[in-house]
Amino acid sequence: VHTFRLKGCHLCMCVTALSFHFDGQARTVSVPPSGHLKAVIERERRFWKGNEPGAAVDADGIVEPEEYANGRAIFGGLSLKVSRDVMVPRSGSLHVVDSVLRALRDCPESRGPVLDMGTGSGCLLLNLLTRWRGKPSMRGVGVDISARALSVARENACEMSLTPLCDFLPGSFAAPPLACRRNGDNEEPFCAVMCNPPYHVDSLQNGLDASVIKYEPHLALFA
Repeated sequence: VHTFRLKGCHLCMCVTALSFHFDGQARTVSVPPSGHLKAVIERERRFWKGNEPGAAVDADGIVEPEEYANGRAIFGGLSLKVSRDVMVPRSGSLHVVDSVLRALRDCPESRGPVLDMGTGSGCLLLNLLTRWRGKPSMRGVGVDISARALSVARENACEMSLTPLCDFLPGSFAAPPLACRRNGDNEEPFCAVMCNPPYHVDSLQNGLDASVIKYEPHLALFA
């Protein structure tokens, strides 16, 4: 994948299949791209989409992310509502859901509720619950410090008819819930915790795209 920009050239290389001979037969093994590569490809796609004719450019000459302009984002095949109160879901974050699914399938006795810290739009938790449908029931709790983000997550859950399976509660990393409350006062401990936390250093904002700094919520971006 070659991408050329006005200020430089970015080259990404990925092996998607490996061909070899074994016992006189030609064989091919598919090699899925890594989560990091997926994130780079998504970044480049967003950049070039923003530089197409007709892209929404604001008064500062900064391209508004199409997801905010449309109010929707696609994540793992799901169409989610997004606003500037939540980050745009990145496809590279799907590996978090994949890891939790693998862990739960490897430990069938661990089928308790799942906690999603810093849930934002609810993209991780809702993707997990959607992919778990048809199997033994699973519940989830999404926690976020932003009341507006929680409102977006609840709307997404309602659109997907997942409201009976999940709750979205106010909270922070400093005081996470320890159990899921069910049937009145009964509490069930979480069997897994998902989290895609803020991981950018506030003093290094200059290293991010201008559209990210201007449009995405700093509360979710910077630690």
